[in-house]
Amino acid sequence: MTRLASACLLLIGLIPSLAAAQADPANRMTPELLWKLRRVSSTAVSSDGTLVAWKQQQYDLAANSSTSDIVVKDWRTGEEFTVVKGWKSIADLQWTGESKSLTLWFSGQETAESPATPQAFSIPSNQISAGKPSQVSEAELGVANLKVAPDGKGLAFTCDVKIDQTVTDLHADLPLADARIIDSLMYRHWDSWHDFAFSHLHVAWVGEDGKASAPVDLMAGQRNDCPVPPFGGSEQFAWSPDSKWIAYTTKIAAQPAESTDSSVWLVDPKDPATARDISTGRPGYDNNPFWRPDGAAVAFHSMVRPGFEADRNRVMEYVIADGSLNELTAGLDQNANSTAYTPDGSGIWFASEKQGTEQLYLLKRGQPVRQLTSGDFNWTPVSLLPDGEHAIVQRQSMLRPDEVFILNLADGTAGALSTANDEIYASLELPSIVSRDVMATDGKMIHCWVVLPPGFDPASGQKWPLL
Repeated sequence: MTRLASACLLLIGLIPSLAAAQADPANRMTPELLWKLRRVSSTAVSSDGTLVAWKQQQYDLAANSSTSDIVVKDWRTGEEFTVVKGWKSIADLQWTGESKSLTLWFSGQETAESPATPQAFSIPSNQISAGKPSQVSEAELGVANLKVAPDGKGLAFTCDVKIDQTVTDLHADLPLADARIIDSLMYRHWDSWHDFAFSHLHVAWVGEDGKASAPVDLMAGQRNDCPVPPFGGSEQFAWSPDSKWIAYTTKIAAQPAESTDSSVWLVDPKDPATARDISTGRPGYDNNPFWRPDGAAVAFHSMVRPGFEADRNRVMEYVIADGSLNELTAGLDQNANSTAYTPDGSGIWFASEKQGTEQLYLLKRGQPVRQLTSGDFNWTPVSLLPDGEHAIVQRQSMLRPDEVFILNLADGTAGALSTANDEIYASLELPSIVSRDVMATDGKMIHCWVVLPPGFDPASGQKWPLL
């Protein structure tokens, strides 16, 4: 189940309560209350497994705007800080360093005016309580999808680079022309017009003064994107553990509207000419690269069938030394999403759909797949902790948006680390969610959900509206 589908299910789960809201609006969901819910995302865990950071976004319905905070918590002691508060935008949280040298990085924009575009910021762990991040970049085109090299000396990010010409570029004698020249497909993709620019992967280097150099375009002149639209993000590129390589996703096709053939490329960020395709011969979606902890291999998601957007998502591993490619999920009859290696590199863990939910799984070489979670939830993997016994995850359901949890790998129990919406839900009367299997006319069983509004009593004889 995608995040988009999950968000739709959340809304559908809450809508039925509106039918009964007139009875007691104080404890029923309303559109206004829905917008008071805080959104938790961008969770990041420090390398030593002690500190967890997440973005918390809140909305002002009257102002038609939102602000974001960064919350950091030591899950062992329960100590919690709001590190950054009330910014216009925050994204891409990440930790670098070890122990006392831990640094929290993010991209963001403090106000609508300053800086003019989102930039990269950092704050050392020993200054977390003070909440004073330093601006690292001054990229003219801004910073999106920030990924910091493990050694903290390099920044990789994307920004839009104008390559195609507009009507007024082509016809200087028509400066007021409000028109488009359309000579191929993809002039509009999903909900966005082609804006004559392409999202390119850039790198910048952090000096001793803590400031980033001018960014270098690793895809200069290319009429293709990283990340691949419309849904790609920072998961589509990754630094190697030694900070010497970047694996990234792009789609190079003569007719991009007719192809799903995206590819994974490997490049030395100090020499863009070294870029090479490591997914050659695989004609479907190849994306979302992630590195084995020892740096000897990089894996990525892959679909085999060209042109088919719902093929099984496999995990392929590319070995750097000999260029060999092998499937880590061979024989697995399910998707692998949001995949990462275990800390010792002996296996992978991932999210996968099951009966209308998304559960987490562990797959080690030579062992059967093991389901780590259960329940009517969508679980998102964040990080396996160094102790080998716990993981940091996000969890949502059809009734509640994402919160951050610590998961016990032995028994699947989970304890909440973030409580962004506990106060609202403490007095909220919720719908009931019922799972049902219905037999179709061909004898096959169809799984479905029935959402019963608050106060529903099947024995009352009352008629209820059906959505």
